[in-house]
Amino acid sequence: MLRAMLACAVLTTLGATASARQWNATPEAQAQEYSMIQDNRPGNELVMVFWLSPQMIEDKTMSDLLSKSVVIGALDARVGSDAKFSFTPIDQIKVKDAAGKDLRLLKGDDVPPAVMGGVQTIGSAFRQALGPVGAGFQWFVFDAGSVKSCTPGSGFSVQVAGTVYTYETPIPGCPKS
Repeated sequence: MLRAMLACAVLTTLGATASARQWNATPEAQAQEYSMIQDNRPGNELVMVFWLSPQMIEDKTMSDLLSKSVVIGALDARVGSDAKFSFTPIDQIKVKDAAGKDLRLLKGDDVPPAVMGGVQTIGSAFRQALGPVGAGFQWFVFDAGSVKSCTPGSGFSVQVAGTVYTYETPIPGCPKS
């Protein structure tokens, strides 16, 4: 069930990135759109950062689980003249909270099993939906620490491919007070 919901969220997000602006978007769709950063650089380079934010998922159990972790997908690709992609391996990324403190990277047994299963499902969905581009994404799980997607001023930054990308909070899709 959890994997099916994550796959649906990913596929919805992937479809949304290629379409026109949304009309009457659901809170989940607003969060999905905000969570994907696409940086088209000179020289046919494409950098993408994807945050699996808690508001993307309708299921409260999974949303609660994602609120304790920051799950990031990162891609650094170049498109050749033959329209084939080549990828620069991303072995690590730096993630800092709004106060500039590094978030702790979770590895192995430190990653909650449900989150690990979700990351594997997302990776598979990206590969199936996007082919080589989806296969180029690298996934990372961090302890969320003070990052709270719906709390003002508790966003974070991601450094990848020589650039710092930011997520401000509250993100679109959070409940209105």
